[in-house]
Amino acid sequence: MKFHKVVYVIIGLCFTGVITAALPQQRKDWLPLLRAVSSPLHLAIQQHSMSAVQMCIQHGAPIDARDEKGWSPLHLAASINDNEMPKIIGALLSAFAPKDTVDRQGKRPLHIAAENKNINVIKALLPDKNINAKDKNGKTALDYAIAQRNKSVIEVLKSAGAKSNMNEAEFCQDEECFQEDVE
Repeated sequence: MKFHKVVYVIIGLCFTGVITAALPQQRKDWLPLLRAVSSPLHLAIQQHSMSAVQMCIQHGAPIDARDEKGWSPLHLAASINDNEMPKIIGALLSAFAPKDTVDRQGKRPLHIAAENKNINVIKALLPDKNINAKDKNGKTALDYAIAQRNKSVIEVLKSAGAKSNMNEAEFCQDEECFQEDVE
């Protein structure tokens, strides 16, 4: 409970700009954490806190802010395999977070979710009119799912219309090497 109060204080200070003036003198040990996130919304997502995400959105936190990887808040949420993330993704999408934003590698949030085997996050991101978008390496979300050998993720993406230039047989000769969805 005490930790959540600290998170709210940090988020509040970020909104007011006080953090840049007050924190270096008082809590230098927090600076690496704050530098690792580019926005209060990123920090709220890292803490898996739906209430903090909602507070950030209500107070106008930039929905398209980027971190050092070029990740938007939606990319970050797509990377975390947690029961709270589909709800957080729903809140971000309701606030008009763009699904088609790309990071420095050309990956969209759907690529990130497939790469991390986040089936519930993938379901939250679907339907997606650009489900077959390719990153800078020419890979689709389905390509990442195939590379991860996760049968459940592959099936969800295929049922949503995902296509791949890759063949599952390139990665696996028998059905046993595919993993079922592990949460």
